[in-house]
Amino acid sequence: MTRFAAMGYAVLALDDETIGSSDLQQGITSPAFVERVRWGCALAKVARNLDGMDPDRIFAWGEGLGGGVALAVSALDERGLACTALAIRFPAVSRRCRLGSWLGAHGTSLMDTVSDPKGQFAVFNGLECDRRHIIYAKYAHERINAFENEVVDFFNQTFYSCSLA
Repeated sequence: MTRFAAMGYAVLALDDETIGSSDLQQGITSPAFVERVRWGCALAKVARNLDGMDPDRIFAWGEGLGGGVALAVSALDERGLACTALAIRFPAVSRRCRLGSWLGAHGTSLMDTVSDPKGQFAVFNGLECDRRHIIYAKYAHERINAFENEVVDFFNQTFYSCSLA
Protein backbone atom coordinates (compact mmCIF):
# COMPACT_ATOMS: atom_id res chain seq x y z
CA MET A 1 0.00 0.00 0.00
CA THR A 2 3.00 2.29 -0.43
CA ARG A 3 1.19 4.11 -3.24
CA PHE A 4 -1.37 5.28 -0.67
CA ALA A 5 1.23 6.01 2.01
CA ALA A 6 3.08 8.25 -0.46
CA MET A 7 -0.09 10.35 -0.62
CA GLY A 8 -0.17 10.67 3.17
CA TYR A 9 -2.82 8.06 3.91
CA ALA A 10 -2.52 5.23 6.40
CA VAL A 11 -4.14 2.19 4.86
CA LEU A 12 -4.81 -0.98 6.81
CA ALA A 13 -4.48 -3.69 4.16
CA LEU A 14 -6.49 -6.53 5.62
CA ASP A 15 -5.97 -9.28 3.05
CA ASP A 16 -4.73 -12.73 3.93
CA GLU A 17 -4.08 -15.56 1.51
CA THR A 18 -3.77 -18.32 4.14
CA ILE A 19 -7.41 -18.85 5.07
CA GLY A 20 -8.68 -22.35 4.32
CA SER A 21 -11.71 -23.49 2.36
CA SER A 22 -13.53 -24.61 5.53
CA ASP A 23 -13.16 -21.05 6.85
CA LEU A 24 -14.65 -19.69 3.65
CA GLN A 25 -17.62 -22.05 4.00
CA GLN A 26 -18.23 -20.86 7.59
CA GLY A 27 -18.15 -17.24 6.46
CA ILE A 28 -18.23 -14.51 9.10
CA THR A 29 -18.59 -17.05 11.92
CA SER A 30 -15.26 -18.62 11.00
CA PRO A 31 -12.68 -18.32 13.81
CA ALA A 32 -10.12 -17.22 11.20
CA PHE A 33 -12.39 -14.38 9.99
CA VAL A 34 -13.17 -13.26 13.55
CA GLU A 35 -9.46 -13.30 14.42
CA ARG A 36 -8.62 -11.13 11.41
CA VAL A 37 -11.33 -8.64 12.36
CA ARG A 38 -9.96 -8.46 15.92
CA TRP A 39 -6.44 -7.88 14.59
CA GLY A 40 -7.74 -5.22 12.21
CA CYS A 41 -9.50 -3.36 15.04
CA ALA A 42 -6.31 -3.51 17.12
CA LEU A 43 -4.24 -2.24 14.19
CA ALA A 44 -6.58 0.73 13.74
CA LYS A 45 -6.05 1.73 17.38
CA VAL A 46 -2.27 1.34 17.05
CA ALA A 47 -2.21 3.34 13.82
CA ARG A 48 -4.03 6.26 15.44
CA ASN A 49 -1.34 6.51 18.11
CA LEU A 50 1.69 6.51 15.82
CA ASP A 51 3.79 9.66 15.86
CA GLY A 52 2.92 11.92 12.96
CA MET A 53 -0.26 10.01 12.12
CA ASP A 54 -3.42 11.94 11.38
CA PRO A 55 -6.02 9.72 13.08
CA ASP A 56 -8.67 10.85 10.62
CA ARG A 57 -6.69 9.73 7.55
CA ILE A 58 -6.78 6.00 8.18
CA PHE A 59 -8.61 3.73 5.77
CA ALA A 60 -9.39 0.03 5.72
CA TRP A 61 -8.73 -1.79 2.43
CA GLY A 62 -9.31 -5.33 1.34
CA GLU A 63 -9.96 -7.60 -1.60
CA GLY A 64 -12.07 -10.76 -1.48
CA LEU A 65 -12.01 -12.09 2.07
CA GLY A 66 -9.95 -9.05 3.07
CA GLY A 67 -12.74 -6.83 1.77
CA GLY A 68 -15.13 -8.43 4.23
CA VAL A 69 -12.58 -7.99 7.02
CA ALA A 70 -12.05 -4.33 6.04
CA LEU A 71 -15.78 -3.71 6.07
CA ALA A 72 -16.22 -5.37 9.47
CA VAL A 73 -13.28 -3.46 10.98
CA SER A 74 -14.63 -0.18 9.59
CA ALA A 75 -18.02 -0.85 11.13
CA LEU A 76 -16.64 -1.90 14.51
CA ASP A 77 -13.99 0.80 14.85
CA GLU A 78 -14.84 3.21 17.67
CA ARG A 79 -14.27 6.28 15.46
CA GLY A 80 -15.37 4.71 12.21
CA LEU A 81 -12.93 4.13 9.38
CA ALA A 82 -13.47 4.98 5.77
CA CYS A 83 -13.35 1.76 3.82
CA THR A 84 -12.69 0.55 0.31
CA ALA A 85 -13.07 -3.04 -0.76
CA LEU A 86 -13.18 -5.23 -3.82
CA ALA A 87 -15.10 -8.50 -4.29
CA ILE A 88 -16.42 -9.04 -0.75
CA ARG A 89 -17.34 -12.69 -0.21
CA PHE A 90 -19.79 -12.56 2.72
CA PRO A 91 -23.05 -10.60 2.22
CA ALA A 92 -24.01 -10.97 5.92
CA VAL A 93 -21.13 -8.71 6.95
CA SER A 94 -22.96 -5.58 5.74
CA ARG A 95 -25.92 -5.95 8.10
CA ARG A 96 -24.14 -4.18 10.98
CA CYS A 97 -22.44 -1.52 8.90
CA ARG A 98 -23.30 2.11 9.25
CA LEU A 99 -20.12 3.64 7.93
CA GLY A 100 -19.48 7.29 7.33
CA SER A 101 -17.91 6.72 3.92
CA TRP A 102 -17.68 3.74 1.64
CA LEU A 103 -16.47 3.26 -1.89
CA GLY A 104 -19.10 1.01 -3.38
CA ALA A 105 -19.67 -2.44 -2.13
CA HIS A 106 -16.31 -2.41 -3.82
CA GLY A 107 -15.68 -2.83 -7.47
CA THR A 108 -17.92 -5.69 -8.44
CA SER A 109 -16.65 -7.87 -11.26
CA LEU A 110 -19.56 -9.43 -13.10
CA MET A 111 -17.41 -12.34 -14.31
CA ASP A 112 -16.21 -13.19 -10.76
CA THR A 113 -16.80 -16.88 -10.03
CA VAL A 114 -15.13 -16.80 -6.58
CA SER A 115 -17.08 -13.94 -4.99
CA ASP A 116 -20.56 -14.24 -6.47
CA PRO A 117 -21.68 -10.88 -7.93
CA LYS A 118 -25.18 -11.46 -6.47
CA GLY A 119 -23.61 -11.60 -3.02
CA GLN A 120 -21.59 -8.49 -3.76
CA PHE A 121 -24.79 -6.64 -4.68
CA ALA A 122 -26.33 -7.89 -1.43
CA VAL A 123 -23.42 -6.36 0.49
CA PHE A 124 -23.91 -3.03 -1.25
CA ASN A 125 -27.67 -3.00 -0.72
CA GLY A 126 -27.25 -3.88 2.96
CA LEU A 127 -25.03 -0.91 3.78
CA GLU A 128 -26.55 2.09 5.55
CA CYS A 129 -24.07 4.78 4.62
CA ASP A 130 -22.86 6.95 1.79
CA ARG A 131 -21.57 4.53 -0.77
CA ARG A 132 -20.68 4.08 -4.38
CA HIS A 133 -20.84 0.89 -6.38
CA ILE A 134 -18.42 0.48 -9.26
CA ILE A 135 -19.24 -2.36 -11.60
CA TYR A 136 -16.77 -3.96 -14.00
CA ALA A 137 -18.19 -6.15 -16.77
CA LYS A 138 -15.00 -7.78 -18.04
CA TYR A 139 -13.00 -8.80 -14.97
CA ALA A 140 -13.06 -12.00 -12.95
CA HIS A 141 -11.73 -12.41 -9.38
CA GLU A 142 -8.54 -10.40 -9.90
CA ARG A 143 -6.85 -7.11 -9.14
CA ILE A 144 -8.47 -4.27 -11.05
CA ASN A 145 -6.14 -1.33 -11.58
CA ALA A 146 -9.02 0.94 -12.61
CA PHE A 147 -10.57 0.30 -9.18
CA GLU A 148 -7.36 1.38 -7.49
CA ASN A 149 -7.60 4.65 -9.41
CA GLU A 150 -11.12 5.02 -8.01
CA VAL A 151 -9.72 4.36 -4.53
CA VAL A 152 -7.20 7.18 -4.93
CA ASP A 153 -10.00 9.46 -6.09
CA PHE A 154 -12.12 8.43 -3.09
CA PHE A 155 -9.29 9.14 -0.65
CA ASN A 156 -8.72 12.55 -2.16
CA GLN A 157 -12.41 13.48 -2.24
CA THR A 158 -12.72 12.51 1.41
CA PHE A 159 -10.27 15.26 2.39
CA TYR A 160 -10.39 17.76 -0.47
CA SER A 161 -13.28 19.41 -2.23
CA CYS A 162 -12.15 18.20 -5.65
CA SER A 163 -10.56 15.09 -7.08
CA LEU A 164 -6.79 15.02 -7.31
CA ALA A 165 -6.52 11.65 -9.06
